[in-house]
Amino acid sequence: YDFGIIFQAHYLFKGFNGFENIELATILSGQKIDPKLLEALKIDKVVNQKIGELSGGQQQRVSIARVLAKKPKIIFADEPTGNLDQATAKEVMGVIFDYVRNNKAALVLVTHDDDLAKLCDDRYQLANYTLTKI
Repeated sequence: YDFGIIFQAHYLFKGFNGFENIELATILSGQKIDPKLLEALKIDKVVNQKIGELSGGQQQRVSIARVLAKKPKIIFADEPTGNLDQATAKEVMGVIFDYVRNNKAALVLVTHDDDLAKLCDDRYQLANYTLTKI
């Protein structure tokens, strides 16, 4: 798979635990789950719990791990940290940016967070049906 999508909503399989949700994506892509990824996203200790037992923030981090574990070359992310507290959001975006940098991948990020947008190499703003480079 050349691309992955991080949705604002989690879209996880409720009958699976967190690890199984991530594993399904890696089986389909031929990749293996890197335990360091789970540690970096701080889900290594809860990943074996059923999805319904995880907090919303933990579920979001599982959905991000599911995408990064596939090793995509392009990541489309729609408010990937919108449901996380500010400190956790900063840590998670650090993991995503590290992945992009270390794997020479591209990130297409949609956000309302100006501080987060400023961390991107190129920025565009959509206003009044017009896309403008800023």
